[in-house]
Amino acid sequence: MNLKKNILIISAIMLLVLSIPVMAQDAQDVSETVTEETPEVAAYVNGEEISMQELEQFAGVRNILMQLLQSNQEFASVILQTEAGQNVIEEFRKLKLEQLITNELLVQEAKKRGIEVSNEEMNNIFDQQVNALKQQNNLNDDQLEQAIQNQGFDSMDQYKNMFFENNMNGFLVNKLREEIVNKVEVSDAEAQEFYNNSTFGVRF
Repeated sequence: MNLKKNILIISAIMLLVLSIPVMAQDAQDVSETVTEETPEVAAYVNGEEISMQELEQFAGVRNILMQLLQSNQEFASVILQTEAGQNVIEEFRKLKLEQLITNELLVQEAKKRGIEVSNEEMNNIFDQQVNALKQQNNLNDDQLEQAIQNQGFDSMDQYKNMFFENNMNGFLVNKLREEIVNKVEVSDAEAQEFYNNSTFGVRF
């Protein structure tokens, strides 16, 4: 029955995403608004920009193609030099853009609800990050500090600021999911009815 309740919770999150008003435009529709001083825009989500640079970094198409060239040059050439191959790449970009749009909608909903990550939570999260880095690389505190500086950071505090700058949206989305899950109350009978009427349930 836990599986059925999990399905309902996931459905609740998807309904939340679908219910959020969104005004997203493809890059072709907004190309006229882009100047030499601004980054090329992949989409607008309720006024928030998703740049092509952000999309490319998230999709990692170049890295995938480079790995493909190294492992199977003949197949990579087909992907790069044929219309069908280019269509595959474009569809992959569209899929990744949809994921970015969904994530942006969730971030906006989290902010709309006033969800925040407290200083205490941030400290706990960062402590876990530091401990994980030390364990994975077999480093003590001084060695980790040196490694952080070798990566171009002046101090651990600077690294901490960068860490949260790059990951805060993900933490907000996680808290939003937790809030939704905590509010979802599903009886066994409701879960069974939903599961029986679904088209994705596997019955034995």
